[in-house]
Amino acid sequence: MEEIIYYLGQLFNFLLVFFIVVVLIFVVFKIALKHSNINEGKIKIYGIFMGLKNSEMLSIGILTIKYAFIIWLIIGVNTENYIYLIILLMLSILYNIINKRFLSIIFDVINSLVIYIAFVCKNTFFEYLNNVKFEWYVLILGIFICLFLFLYANYFFIKDIDFVLKKNEFVKNKISGKKERRNGKSKKVLKHKKG
Repeated sequence: MEEIIYYLGQLFNFLLVFFIVVVLIFVVFKIALKHSNINEGKIKIYGIFMGLKNSEMLSIGILTIKYAFIIWLIIGVNTENYIYLIILLMLSILYNIINKRFLSIIFDVINSLVIYIAFVCKNTFFEYLNNVKFEWYVLILGIFICLFLFLYANYFFIKDIDFVLKKNEFVKNKISGKKERRNGKSKKVLKHKKG
């Protein structure tokens, strides 16, 4: 029990960093929205978040926390422990249950294991550099693992956000409107060619 409390105490740094990141994002959006006219359609990202249901907002929140947690694992100097794996698994399972993607739980558990194993490898390489001997190839391997983790996390973050937002009515209408315009243009081109 004391070990769990110790590792949870280490998560305070993550919570602090996450809070700072959220505040910075809020400030950037506040400034961007103040200097732009939403009605002119200049801010396309704003429309993505319109009309989201509570489950969709919760899903985006969980995905953001998971993504920030993975980034923190990449850039932070942390010792690996099973609490981090449990957090990754809990966030993945919770996201899939909220979105009723029960089959995807298996794939997200595998993804969480891959991320955790890569994190352990990254720590092993950098601990070797700090405590044993500095070798250039070990440094390169550590950097490659960090890049892999970053790209891997980005891919699944964007893929999952895309899944949530495509269920949004406003996004659905936008996509169907674009398809109709494309179909309308292609019909006009065919009529023009025939004429």
